Amino acid sequence: MLTCGVGPDKAARRTAAALPLAQADAVVSLGTCGALADHLDTGDIVTAGSLHSGAAPCPPPLPWPDTPAEAIVTVAAPVWDPARRDALAATGATACEMEAAAVQAAAGDRRFWVLKVVSDHAGGDPDDPPARPGPAALARFMARALRLSQGPLLGALRAGLPATRGG
Repeated sequence: MLTCGVGPDKAARRTAAALPLAQADAVVSLGTCGALADHLDTGDIVTAGSLHSGAAPCPPPLPWPDTPAEAIVTVAAPVWDPARRDALAATGATACEMEAAAVQAAAGDRRFWVLKVVSDHAGGDPDDPPARPGPAALARFMARALRLSQGPLLGALRAGLPATRGG
């Protein structure tokens, strides 16, 4: 397991450096995402039915077993405001995150999955105003992301792992 940090540049760089050392034949991009669609709630687990890097489509990732597929877009910066959320949703994306497309590009022709937990409603949850957060809001978000990643996301990862072997 590799922690690549936040953002597409770090994700691409660290994934590309780690893959030759790990001799991995498959890659799963795990992490959090922000909901762009109202049917997604904090704590929902999703896989990428389609993946875009900004406006550019990426090769379709493999579907994670027994997990709802969503249209996910990788963005270079957090979605802080409702106007940006609406613009991304207008493209058909239902969730946004900051690493999967870069990890996929670095993974090359390896089997690739995306498994994400919804951590917030992009553009602002009721407890996270849609302005650039200060230290307290960032700490609150990080605590929530850690809790969701260690609970529901790891559970979904464990449940789907047997299906990823050799498939």
